[in-house]
Amino acid sequence: MLTLLQLVTGTACGALLILLVTGILYFSKSISVSRPGSIKPSPYRWMTHPLPLFIFAALEELFARAFLIGWLQKLTGLDIAFAISVIVFTLLHVPNRKPTVISILNLVAISVLFGDIYLQYGLWAVVGVHYGWNLTQWTLLGYPMYGNSVGRVTEISPSNTVPQWLHGGDCGPEFSAIALVVIVSALSFIYTHGTIGKLLV
Repeated sequence: MLTLLQLVTGTACGALLILLVTGILYFSKSISVSRPGSIKPSPYRWMTHPLPLFIFAALEELFARAFLIGWLQKLTGLDIAFAISVIVFTLLHVPNRKPTVISILNLVAISVLFGDIYLQYGLWAVVGVHYGWNLTQWTLLGYPMYGNSVGRVTEISPSNTVPQWLHGGDCGPEFSAIALVVIVSALSFIYTHGTIGKLLV
């Protein structure tokens, strides 16, 4: 029961994070929201089904957090294992699209956030946060996935009049400075308040 609660609460928290990013982008007129148009064939579209998204999130967290932090720290110590986890997670995701300084900073920041959630609240909590972010970002909101249209319920398009570094362009919020601000704020909030921990335990 605790595992399920951690997973569900984590998923809700991940969804709230990307919804907060979207709210800021929307009200600053950095993005527009519409119904999906004609769906072009995309090699990424099958990945936006809820089940594959969950499997990928779980596998990534098992490797990057449970193995590289949970197991490796027995050999290297926690600080080194945590650093290796952040570096490996970042390097594995860089090839998804031509990297920018902001996208790399986002990867580092989200990896630190996921690592901290794993250490404080457990594996299934961080799987939930990871899954909730991806599910809401691509399946529900319809942000482009690395330049490919995958919108199902709605489709989000970046504004041509706003700098790409602000909204992430056709790579979505993971290349956005707004996402970086939200992720770093979430990290600060966890460290100073521990509110998420009260919900998960």
